[in-house]
Amino acid sequence: MLKRVTGRTFVLMCAAGLASAQEPFNNTALSGRYHFVQLLVTGPSGETRTLAGAIAFDGKGAFSFSAEGTAGGQGNYAVGAAGDVALTSPIRPVEYLSAYVSADREVLVGACTFAAGTTYDFFVAVRAPAASVTNALLNGAYTGAWLEFAPRAMKSGLVSLTTEGNGRFSRVAVLGHASDAGGRTVSQFAANSTYNLKPDGTGTASFGTTASLLGGEREIFVSQDGVYLLGHLAGRGILIAVRQASGTASFEGRYWIAELLVDGRNWSAASGSLHALGAGRALLQVRDESPAAEA
Repeated sequence: MLKRVTGRTFVLMCAAGLASAQEPFNNTALSGRYHFVQLLVTGPSGETRTLAGAIAFDGKGAFSFSAEGTAGGQGNYAVGAAGDVALTSPIRPVEYLSAYVSADREVLVGACTFAAGTTYDFFVAVRAPAASVTNALLNGAYTGAWLEFAPRAMKSGLVSLTTEGNGRFSRVAVLGHASDAGGRTVSQFAANSTYNLKPDGTGTASFGTTASLLGGEREIFVSQDGVYLLGHLAGRGILIAVRQASGTASFEGRYWIAELLVDGRNWSAASGSLHALGAGRALLQVRDESPAAEA
């Protein structure tokens, strides 16, 4: 999970472990049920749509999905040997997402980079639990990012969440900014935050009213191993968080990435790969949809 926080830039980037070139992938790499969230933004107005629910891949190149407030739908996908995926966009079936599946098949990230125009999107899916779960599945310290297109403001922030698996967040810290607050970076804490998981790994989280950057209720989705947490605010925003690794960890190696960025009047959506070299250095290779600044 990567996120930049600056005064004028609102950007969400998600990274997943890169599939090894020594293990050629095919359509069977995507099989089974995943939770997903997709955010679509139209520039420069900032009009947004979200779609969130369950998506099921048949391992043969077809999928179906269900989402609250819709009749669901179907689509097709094709997995390349390196783990690259082209799939019908659930939120805009006339387009295709340029996506990537992680080496462990637990995460799928992508964006629409083929369409012309002024719409930009971000897609992430995590493998859904196969067995009944309880609040105990969400346990430990998580780090992530939040991006929201509110009616009169854009908000984004780094988010730190801590829970002991009992339905309460013992700590929720946010470092971010909002366009209606001068773009100043601020630190906030969301007190008395709670969550409740259903047996299928879906649920709700309530972040109260003490943090203006991240407040109110969110629909949430937890992966089968409890490592990934997705959050969704209908029509407006997305939260992605990952459980922190135990012991000493370093950011090195190769990753798939997807990104949605707003910088002033510049908009872009991108997906591709990142090779972290250590010591703060990285090589980035992406395909993006990023026209010139909107008038």
